[in-house]
Amino acid sequence: MPKVSLSYNAIDKKPKSHHIFGFDTIRFFAASLAVFCHIEITKHFQGLPALVSEQFIYESGKLLVASFFVVSGFLITMLLLKEKESSGTINLLSFYARRGLRILPLYYIIILLIFFVLPHFSIFYLPAQSEDLQQHFLLKFIFSIVLLPQMLLVKYQHIPLGGQLWTVGVEVVFYLLWPLVLRKSKNELSLAIGLIISIITMKLLLYNFSDYLLWEKHTGLLYKAYLIFYYNRLDCLLLGAIPAILIHRKNSTWLSLVTNRPYTAIVLFFLIVLYVFGLKLIRIDYFYYALFFTWLLSSVSLLQNDKLFRALRFTERMGKASYGIYLWHFIMLFIAFYVQRQIFPATERNSIGANALLYFSTYLLTYGMSVLSFYFFESPFLKLKERLNL
Repeated sequence: MPKVSLSYNAIDKKPKSHHIFGFDTIRFFAASLAVFCHIEITKHFQGLPALVSEQFIYESGKLLVASFFVVSGFLITMLLLKEKESSGTINLLSFYARRGLRILPLYYIIILLIFFVLPHFSIFYLPAQSEDLQQHFLLKFIFSIVLLPQMLLVKYQHIPLGGQLWTVGVEVVFYLLWPLVLRKSKNELSLAIGLIISIITMKLLLYNFSDYLLWEKHTGLLYKAYLIFYYNRLDCLLLGAIPAILIHRKNSTWLSLVTNRPYTAIVLFFLIVLYVFGLKLIRIDYFYYALFFTWLLSSVSLLQNDKLFRALRFTERMGKASYGIYLWHFIMLFIAFYVQRQIFPATERNSIGANALLYFSTYLLTYGMSVLSFYFFESPFLKLKERLNL
């Protein structure tokens, strides 16, 4: 077994800090992949041909969502276990306050913009979806404000310019519930595995039995219940919790496996194969990506070295603004589309030059806005956590 440098070297020893070198890089690339997906999806909505196949876009979306969820599940669980070990309990109020200060300020700014400001500007118009926003407007706004935008997808389309917000709602549900059950549990590993099995079982049962004649009088009721589970992918977040538990316990078998570089290379190879060719199996395809990431994230957290530090210094810094990249990119994308329309006539909007301009301006605007957002808007709230000793 190669030398493992974690022993909590990769994780800061302060109970309230949970940074692992390499994870911000993963977040950065996942957020950047979200930008790519939504550029191509938005082109489709505007009647422009995509550069890649719909299947490739779909697989990219699954990959980035799975990585986000597993990273969050891993880090939050590690943080909670360290606190539970050091103090004997989990301070729920402090935990919720820390998460709220990190997530809510920027989230609510985006919500207010996409509901009340941007619809008044023609450059942010999205065919069909912009009109759909006005249907049941108050209901959609309320669900978004109470951090449950994913529940709207059971019946309605994505919120225009906010198609990514549903994943924030999923993580909020996890943040609210997981500390509650983890606080009282004496066997965290069995708890996580049991919850994952229960969620997947319920999801499959609801999907497979959703068309039974017994439910004729309640058309689609079971399928809607299935969609609630589908859009609340707590199984993926809980998958991220499992390696955190194993590493926290210093499970020798798991540490030996994930620090074996040839094994990790094989896992990465199969992840790439799955990404390239796609896999649709019993409605839990996101789960498979998350399963691969449990291994890869464990390896990243344990196999720390100076060369890695130097190679990933830029992406680690940019990764700190990944939340901003994820939330701001849709708005920046429409500004980039506007710029493209001013330069290229309609007949040339699918040319190489037009696409190059669209991609360059989208990423430039997104990265620039995200860095500004992080340092001048989000950071004061993060510093507030320290001042309040949260």
